[in-house]
Amino acid sequence: MLSKYQQIYEDLKQKIEKNEIQSNTFLPSENELMNIYQSSRDTIRKSLSLLQLTFRN
Repeated sequence: MLSKYQQIYEDLKQKIEKNEIQSNTFLPSENELMNIYQSSRDTIRKSLSLLQLTFRN
């Protein structure tokens, strides 16, 4: 079973790969992501850090 931050990471990654979130747009804010995923700021930040490593140019 994946941890919460890994689940969020996977969800965001899939949305980017499927172009549900456009590559030339901003992700939702940390506060918005906290509300969407019902998670703490730390959890969201871990997810975003992992996402950043994945999509570095």
